Parts: sequence; structure tokens; C-alpha cells
Amino acid sequence: MNDKSQNSFDSNVGFICDLTVVKLGKKLRILGYDVEIVKSSNMATIENVVKTKNIKKLLITKSRELARKLSGILVLSNNVSEQIEEVLSKIQSTARGNPRCSECNAELIECSKEDIVGKVPTYIFESFERFKHCPKCGKIFWEGSHFKFRGVWNLAKTKDFKLRRGESK
Repeated sequence: MNDKSQNSFDSNVGFICDLTVVKLGKKLRILGYDVEIVKSSNMATIENVVKTKNIKKLLITKSRELARKLSGILVLSNNVSEQIEEVLSKIQSTARGNPRCSECNAELIECSKEDIVGKVPTYIFESFERFKHCPKCGKIFWEGSHFKFRGVWNLAKTKDFKLRRGESK
């Protein structure tokens, strides 16, 4: 691994997650990071995406070769919560944007309960007061209990993050 991969990275940079860390990319979106997910681990494909973006985005991968060649963040764990911890420990600050859609990366927008009548299961509608929706794909989000069990909620609290919504799936 080169020296740049071992140092801290600027958290104002967005991320590109390759095929090896798709689940991680979706969780980082929910935490408010701008993440492009590339469903490939082919060196030429990833290199093309990394080098042709107009805005600076840092590669996150489990591929030692890709991380080394493209000065990305190498993730070692197979556990998504541990992967989040690995990435967050390598960026310089906790600054991030609003929660994003786990599917399309658009920023989520707060919506009223009246706006989602019939769009979520009844027990979800009755159990939660705050919801967000994706203006691009229409997916609806709430702070689901499954999120807490996966460890992301606890990680967010210990890292002084404010996790605003869970995802609906």
C-alpha cells in the first residue's frame, strides 16, 4: 500500500465504491456521504470512472491492487459496520451532507405523514412520526429498528454522528 492510502483523507471528497463494497456504499449514502457505486471491479472500468469525474471522489475497495494503483481506501473487513468504521477512521473530519437515497444517491427530503399514506405498511405508518422520501426514485425512508441491529446506529452515536433516517428495506 502506498503512503497516501495509509494517511487520512479529506472528508469533503465524495466516494466511489466498486463491486466489492456495494453495501458499504449504500450505508455511507444513508449517513450523508456522496457515493457513486460502480458495479464492477475491473481495473480499466474503475480507473476510467475515477479519472473522468469532474469532481474529486475517492475510491473505496477491497481490492489491494485498485487501492494501491488509484490511491484509494482499502477496506479489510467483510462486516459492513466495521467497514464504515474503517472508512470513517481514515477521513479527516465528520462533515457530511444530508442523508441520501441508498439506491440513487439523491438527497432525501423530509415529508409529512399525510404524503406517505398507503405508501408504507400500516404498522410502519403508525409506529413512526418522521419520514423522508427520495425526490428522484420515490423511495421512502424511516429510522427502522433493523438499522440499529446492524451496528450502524451505535457506530453513528459513538462517532458523534447524527443518523437521521434508516432505509425502508
